[in-house]
This record gives sequence, C-alpha cells and structure tokens, in this order.
Amino acid sequence: MLRLLEMNIQKSRFFPAICVALAALLWATDSIFRYPAVAQLDFKVVVLFEHLAGFVLILPWVLWRHRSELRRPPPKDALLMAVIGIGGSALGGMLFTSSMKETNPSIATMFQMLQPMFVVGAAYVFLKERAGRNFYPLALWVVLNALLISLPDYSFGFGDANADLSNSGILKAFAAMVLWGSATVAGKALLARYSPSVLVFWRWLFASGFLCAAVLAEGTPIDWQTVLSPRALASFFLLATVAGVAAMAIYYTGLRRMPAHIVTFIELLYPLFAVFFNFIFWSITPSTMQLAGGFILALAIALLVMVYYKFDSSQQESSQS
Repeated sequence: MLRLLEMNIQKSRFFPAICVALAALLWATDSIFRYPAVAQLDFKVVVLFEHLAGFVLILPWVLWRHRSELRRPPPKDALLMAVIGIGGSALGGMLFTSSMKETNPSIATMFQMLQPMFVVGAAYVFLKERAGRNFYPLALWVVLNALLISLPDYSFGFGDANADLSNSGILKAFAAMVLWGSATVAGKALLARYSPSVLVFWRWLFASGFLCAAVLAEGTPIDWQTVLSPRALASFFLLATVAGVAAMAIYYTGLRRMPAHIVTFIELLYPLFAVFFNFIFWSITPSTMQLAGGFILALAIALLVMVYYKFDSSQQESSQS
C-alpha cells in the first residue's frame, strides 16, 4: 500500500515542486541545529565538521547503490562539481557569514532573496531555458514577498550607522549570491549525467577537501574537547543529515525534473519556513506583514508552478504537431 502511494506521488507532475519545497523546509532547520555549535566554535570549524559528517554518511549509500557511477569525472564535470562543492557549499556560506558581520543581516539577506534573478539569467544563457510570458510578473511578485517576509519593513540596512558600507561586505554578499546561483545552474547541468545521490557525494567531497585545506592554511584553532562534546556532535549530525545531505538529495531529485529558473523561486519558501521555526523554537512572533507576505508568497509560488506546467504542456503540444 505504501509502495503504491509512493509510486503515485512520484508519477505526479507536481512531485519535483514538492521535493524542492520539502528541501526548503529542511534547510530552514539549519539555524536551529547550527546555533549550539556556532556559539562554541569558529564558524569555519563548524562548516568543516558538518561537511565531513555528511560525507561519511553519504559514502556508504553511494558505494552500495551507485557504485557504477563512481568514476573519475571528466574535466568539464569536475569543474562544475567544484562550482557546486567549493563555490556553493564552502565559499558561499563563508562569504555570506562574513558579509553579515561586516555590514548587517539585512543587506546580506537582500542579496540572498535576489538570487533567483541571477539564476534566471544564467539558466537562459547556459542551459537554454525559456519561460512563458506570464512568468516574469509572477517571478517579481515572488521575490517581493520573500523580501517582505525576511525584511518586514523593507528596511534593507543601507542607512544603518553600524554598517560600514565602504568595506567589502556588500561585495561578499553579492559574491555569495553569484556562487549559490551558479551552483544551482551547474547542478542542473550535472543531473543530466549523474543521479542526485552521486551528485551530493561529489558536492560534499569537493567541499570537505576545500574546507580542510582552508582551515589548515589559516591555522584555525580547533577545540577538540568542544568538537567531541555530545552537544557539538549532535549539532554536526543534524546539520549533516537533516539540513545537509537529506535536504540536498531531495532538492536534486526535484531539480533533475524541473527547470532551474522555476526551482530557484520555489526555494524562496525557505524564509517562510524559517519564520515558522523561529516561532516554534525561539518564540519569535511573526508580524502581521510577515504573515500576509507568507500567505501571498505561497500563493505566488503555486501560481508560478502552474504557469510553468501550462507553458511546458503547450511547448510539448507544439513540438508534436
């Protein structure tokens, strides 16, 4: 019975969108699991050990189910894997965090919410993805509502007296946005040749290797007593599984069957889920504007997905006629 239900869900044309939405939900748990570790350890150390834990977890699964795919990737694929692993997982997170410290969270978040605009352009150029006429107004609507949830008063932080806007903080936020957007496009290209689990394996391998080299090169101190404490180990495990490997594998399952320029907007459910978790775990009550923005955001994304399927159906009909 459960197997039949699973098969029917996977056959649904909405299955890819559901996968991406579920991945966004799992990503939103990140702050819950990350806070206990970051409060005690250097950020780079936390990112390193969560990736090492994720790699250790994904390796047995890939060896068992996808051993035939584990071959040395050609140079082009290796470059794209470096983009998603080093750029998307390692450098993107480090630059984003550094930007938040140098400017303020509002400016860094604004660039994160604008990431879909970059993905749309990159997918058009590199993946030859095309969108229908109704796509762009809905896309803008989605981005504005995502900003409303993350920044309820539309205060982007440029007038913050504590933010030194002359430094590199804004450039770092922009670079993180470009790296994350590039990782989405590169991942879509690689999914034509690799299964989601194998792509997660390569992403975590490249990220872990880069982070090991970065921590060693900078001489970042590692407090092993804290790293091996039950609290830190629990944080690493949850970050590696729930918000890491599991979320990315589900995300790639959806991205494999849906264009990158649609997937990137479904990802913007992330701030909506983050507001929900902040209320449940930290008792941070959302404002009326955030609640309204959340409802409208979910509606806008649903309409965007419907418009995509209608456009895709018309394209298939025209190609068959």
